[in-house]
Amino acid sequence: MSRSEELHSLRLPVDVWYIVMDMLQLPQPDGNIEENPHERYNGWKPKSVAQRFPHLSNLINLSSTCTWLRGLIVPRIFATVELNNTAKSARSIIAIRQGKFSKCVKSLRYLAVCDPDQQDLPLSDVYPPEVDDVLANMACFDNLQKLVVEFPFDYDTDLFIDYFQDSEFDKDPEAAAMAESENAFRGLMAASFRAIISNYTRYPSSVPFPRSVEINDLNIIMVSTFSTDAFQYFLSQLKTFKLSLIEYDNGAGWQLNTNSIFASFADCLGSLFFNHLASVEEFSLDPRKSGFLGNAGQAYCCNISLRASTMPKLRKLTLSNIFICLELQDFLLRHMESLKSIILRDCFATVENEWVFGERIRWQDLFNALVQGPFTQLTSFEFVRKESQRELLYQNDEHVDPDLVEQIETRLSKIPHAKVFPYGYVDDKYGFGFVHTEANQAAFIRGEDHRSYLDLMAMVHSNAVRDREAPERSGIEKIHCTS
Repeated sequence: MSRSEELHSLRLPVDVWYIVMDMLQLPQPDGNIEENPHERYNGWKPKSVAQRFPHLSNLINLSSTCTWLRGLIVPRIFATVELNNTAKSARSIIAIRQGKFSKCVKSLRYLAVCDPDQQDLPLSDVYPPEVDDVLANMACFDNLQKLVVEFPFDYDTDLFIDYFQDSEFDKDPEAAAMAESENAFRGLMAASFRAIISNYTRYPSSVPFPRSVEINDLNIIMVSTFSTDAFQYFLSQLKTFKLSLIEYDNGAGWQLNTNSIFASFADCLGSLFFNHLASVEEFSLDPRKSGFLGNAGQAYCCNISLRASTMPKLRKLTLSNIFICLELQDFLLRHMESLKSIILRDCFATVENEWVFGERIRWQDLFNALVQGPFTQLTSFEFVRKESQRELLYQNDEHVDPDLVEQIETRLSKIPHAKVFPYGYVDDKYGFGFVHTEANQAAFIRGEDHRSYLDLMAMVHSNAVRDREAPERSGIEKIHCTS
């Protein structure tokens, strides 16, 4: 059957088939991710591909109906492949690598699991040679662009409960190597990263290997590989680097940031990762809500570890769960000649310096610094919050002073698009982050943050117009709130 005959027999327009394929590729929604971060791993273990994408089998069956649909669907099916740390999983990826669909693979997700009762096993039991083969030969996938790495683990085991009680994060690579020789989980992480970075040291730079790397839920554990010259070289070759930290509480409410080991770990992020991103153009950092970063004087404040970091090619910066502070402002100013996009997600300013060494700044200070820079390349600024404007102002509080409500509503009626830029604080016992409703109300009524924001967006819009990047749309304010 010719292609035209196949298309005619399918009856549906091509655009409709694309819609059908998009629907079949949608992941299973998980409404409990925000409320309980462990739900994402069905306890702590990750969900299988079949669980996350329940309609994938239907998409595969659809690809078998005719050659035209096969040609349309197969590149989508193989665009992202998942590798687990088992021989069976690795052999599947090797088969794809050696087959005719190898060029379809654009993204590899490596999800390595070690059960608590496997920690005393030989490393080969949790990291078989077939897995090493896949990770050490990613360059065999000609079109592989992105690598995602995750090492989920059950932190409720006695080993790591005791580990979190340590007062300092030990970044000694020799001590880490010793622990890796005695603990299969730690050995798994080290061996995996050694194999990954070998692609960048064994092959010439002209060989295509992933220039986009995402490390999800980084464990608060030193890996000996991180201190090597090879790892630093690997980081220096990346164009995109995204890092998120593990989200954890001890089961009784205390967040990760209440453990003193966390602060010393955060201080090491620069020397281990950020200071070596010489080629990175897109950088994303999310310490999660259990470990806010940014020394603004709040309880359990930690440095972002960007103080000594310079990324000369940085064009896009995305930060989540950060308290804005002088360290952040200085980092932005060092990159004012290259930054084109800044995205701040669920970030806070603090009300006052509760600690003498805090480096608090207000939202207006940050916006004014960007304008005065000047950031002549900045053509996009996004400020994203999950809460709605009214939630930031009232938090569903029925006992707000009526006079205050009147002032807020009057300002909203006069300036319907006035924005709320949230101030927050961290509970000095449990480490939770909270919206500071009273501070938000006072700042909103004064209007200084919003006026500075308008100045910033005027500059962003002017830059976009100058660059002729759809001047009627680019640079227009982007601020997202969902109720």
